[in-house]
Formats: sequence, C-alpha cells, structure tokens
Amino acid sequence: MRTGEEGKRLIKNYEGCRLKAYKPVPTEQMYTIGWGHYGVKKDTVWTQQQADDQFVKDLVKYENYVNNLGRNWTQNQFDALVSFTYNCGPGNLASLCRNRNPQQIADAFLLYNKAGYKVLEGLTKRRKQERELFLKPSTPNSQGLTLPYKVKTTCDLNIREGAGTKYNKIRMAKKGEILTVWAIETNGDTKWGKNGREFFALNYCEVI
Repeated sequence: MRTGEEGKRLIKNYEGCRLKAYKPVPTEQMYTIGWGHYGVKKDTVWTQQQADDQFVKDLVKYENYVNNLGRNWTQNQFDALVSFTYNCGPGNLASLCRNRNPQQIADAFLLYNKAGYKVLEGLTKRRKQERELFLKPSTPNSQGLTLPYKVKTTCDLNIREGAGTKYNKIRMAKKGEILTVWAIETNGDTKWGKNGREFFALNYCEVI
C-alpha cells in the first residue's frame, strides 16, 4: 500500500522543506534537512531536487513499516499512520498499534505529543490532524464504492504477494470465494484489491 495525496500533503505541511541542516529540537544529536530527513551533519546543504528525491525514498521506508504490521487499513488510516511514523519512528508505531483496535489507535495518537518530556504545541496539532484523518471515512472510488467493500471471485483466482503477476502466488481462491477489498493498487491497466498481505486482480471479481 502506498501513501495517498492527502497523506503526502499532511506530512509536507508539518515537516516543511529546508535546504540547510537544522535542529528542530535542540536536544537531538543529528541535524535535519529537506522534508524532515533526519541524520545529516551540521553544515549540510541540499538542492530542492535532492530534498524531493529523498522525500520519495523516506516515504517508501515509512510505508513499509506500516505495511509490515500486516493489518488491513483504509487509505486514510494508512496515510495517518505513515505521517505518524515519519515523525515518531517505527518503535512508536508498534507501540501505538499493539493490542489496539482502530478506535483505540485513533485515541492513542494524542499521547505522542512530547519531545524531551515536554508537550509541544506543534506535535499536539499534528497528532490531532492525524487522528482526524485516521477516523475520516474513505472517499468512494471510481465505481462509487467506499472502502472497504466485498467482492466475489468469478473464477479460480491466484492470490499474490503484490499487485502484479510478477509477485509470488500465496494461494488459489476458488470461484465464488468472498474477499474484502481494503485498498486498491493499479498496475498498468489492472486494478488489484488488497486484503492484508493478499492481492487479487479485481477484473476477475464482482462486487457484492
């Protein structure tokens, strides 16, 4: 699953883009640069292209942390969690989601608003906006369907590890099996439904 445009806007809005290394919090050991990229030296200077390219790379890293939880998220839930992880790291992501249902996760966002044991207004505002996005219903897709929704396979169908035939087959879904579409990814002209770690081609399914 990948971050939607609303999630990217949220991250960029709070991270901002600075092309010279800085410390947003004086107690941090390393410096930050670009779109909130942490871990550079004091006098580092980037171009805008370097900052944009690093943002793309960093986003994939944080998306993978959320995907590796192996849970079904709506697009808005996923975007909110990627923003949270981009800011707070994978350890706090695991703590946020451990043994919690979606409503409990949403409420727990508000606990992560401190740096150096001090409550920061900017973090409080960001956590509230992430919580709002997490709770926001997903918008209807091009078929007018709101995620998640259910489909029935119209034939025996390979279930794969990713959105495409190049990915390994996990199992075979029998004709008539009911599957839940929690997210959609497009590969070429084919749309793939996602349910946890399973991907299936939606052109071999019918909505029920």
